[in-house]
Amino acid sequence: MRFFFHRPKPFYKRTWFFIVFLILGFMVALRMILPSLMVAVANNRLKKESPNFSFHIDDIDLAIIKGKYTIEGITGTMKSNGQQFMSISSVNADVPWKNIFDGKIITDIVVNRMNVTASQKLIDTAKKEKTRIKELLAEKKKEDKDKDEDDKKKESRLNVKVFKLNDSNITIQDLLSFKGKETRTISNINVIASNLTPSDKNPVTNFVMTADVFGPAPLKVGGIATLKTEPLQWDVNSELKKFDLRTLNPLVREKVKAYIHKGKLDLYAEAKSQMGKIEGYVKPFVSKFKMDTPEGGFDFKGSAAKEGGNLVKLLLTDSEAKTLATVFPFTFTNKMKYEIIPPLKKAVEHKAKQNIKPGIENRIQLEDGEAHHGIREAQEEKPKK
Repeated sequence: MRFFFHRPKPFYKRTWFFIVFLILGFMVALRMILPSLMVAVANNRLKKESPNFSFHIDDIDLAIIKGKYTIEGITGTMKSNGQQFMSISSVNADVPWKNIFDGKIITDIVVNRMNVTASQKLIDTAKKEKTRIKELLAEKKKEDKDKDEDDKKKESRLNVKVFKLNDSNITIQDLLSFKGKETRTISNINVIASNLTPSDKNPVTNFVMTADVFGPAPLKVGGIATLKTEPLQWDVNSELKKFDLRTLNPLVREKVKAYIHKGKLDLYAEAKSQMGKIEGYVKPFVSKFKMDTPEGGFDFKGSAAKEGGNLVKLLLTDSEAKTLATVFPFTFTNKMKYEIIPPLKKAVEHKAKQNIKPGIENRIQLEDGEAHHGIREAQEEKPKK
């Protein structure tokens, strides 16, 4: 009796292996081609999107399984003169798959090493862009009225949980009185903001910023905002320490024909915007101050001219030996409102009595208790890289 055995096909000749191999090959090829394709499509869109600005990206890195995406080498130019005004080393976005499966897109966004050159040309161009965006938003608002609740819920599924800006700089060039070689830089800017897409259940956005202003002068700003309210409501505290007043000499020379020989500034401020009205105060402390006054003294307008001039003379007399301080309250609705003489009188009084205390006074706060909840924690938090 003969026995015949069926010899199985090698695994690499089987249909299932061919299908799996084909799928894997397609995925690998797609993974290799997709970033380049996305870069080309994105650059084409970024070039044509705005009549005022053009943007370009160098590369996109996709880690799809991990839910991590990186855009590298972003630059921005003004179309009117081709001048580059911005560069960003990279933008990282984390989009966990578990949230996508739940029907939500919850992401953390990190912007690394953004450098901006602020000029008068950039400000003028930004104003044009702002007008264009306002018109687009007005059109979108009309379209939103026609959408049903399901469409609105779909749009609200995007949630930017945390936004971070790391190691960034703003260079002031050809702006105000800082022209030619007289540039100034706000460096080491770090920002952290949470809940940038607020909801009715969680309406408050918290933010903290730290930076060095025109040298080793640390600035800290912290606050909250309720982005969904109309008009926008916010509450901000800020402090600036050890600011070298000599860095302002280009501005001082042009505006008041004076010159600062030395002086350090500590500055504390609070402000809020509620029901369309902005109110707050600025509290400066100036130490070891020496300045050459302009010929004929400072030019005060109106009936306060003589009194203001006399108060300034009192302040500048022997100013190196005393700490000068005062409080400037202000309000803004349709225009800024403030007074000069009362704060100057307070400064003269402080020079004699040293009765103004440094620091934030915590007296300018949003009246909405829910919105105000957590502001001090936000303001005391330090941005982390």
